Amino acid sequence: MMKLTEIFGLEDFGLRSREELAALRTRKVAVDIHWTTPALGTLLHLSPRERKRLVSEAYWQGINKLQSLSPEARRSRGKWTLKAESLAKLPKIKNIGPMSLVSVQGIRKRLKRGAEASQHFAVLVRLVEQVAGKRRGLESTDDRTVIVRAKNAREAKLRADRHFRRTDYTAPYVLPSGDPVRWRPEKVLGVRRVVLDPLRDGITTVWSQGGKRRMRPSSGWRP
Repeated sequence: MMKLTEIFGLEDFGLRSREELAALRTRKVAVDIHWTTPALGTLLHLSPRERKRLVSEAYWQGINKLQSLSPEARRSRGKWTLKAESLAKLPKIKNIGPMSLVSVQGIRKRLKRGAEASQHFAVLVRLVEQVAGKRRGLESTDDRTVIVRAKNAREAKLRADRHFRRTDYTAPYVLPSGDPVRWRPEKVLGVRRVVLDPLRDGITTVWSQGGKRRMRPSSGWRP
């Protein structure tokens, strides 16, 4: 039996099966395509130039196969558009993983209210120390990450801000020097959705922020 390409997101458009998708016939659907590269073991022994060539060949083999099976398939703004019936019957293609349904002509995407209510967000908040009477010099800051359960990022941001303004974090106290001091939430630096359930396997990632820096000799990898 021929294996078909896996499709995610049918239920977002009220579709319960491939048959219901195929029944839409020539309606246009847009999908995100998940690509897979050749196995790592086949790349490590190659030079960077050879690796790039092999990955590129695998990519274009998948593209050419997709377009041979669905000649109407077109890429625009990072998404692929094709007929609903073509997507429903699309066989599994080497180097092309699951496809996520993004839009369906004539059908509005449904809101997942239940799923939104169970989301967790990591909110990074900056607190600033205020010493009574101090107007110059250095001031202390505390960038703190908290886990918030909310329907969306906007609600998580508001709840975190209210939390720091209404708790003991902002209550004044006295330093050993005799100066009154308090902490004030200055701003929310960012919000990230926590993908994993908190403490799954005892560990979860609550904040991830990428960046660029000049390479260091110790960070090189020579497989």
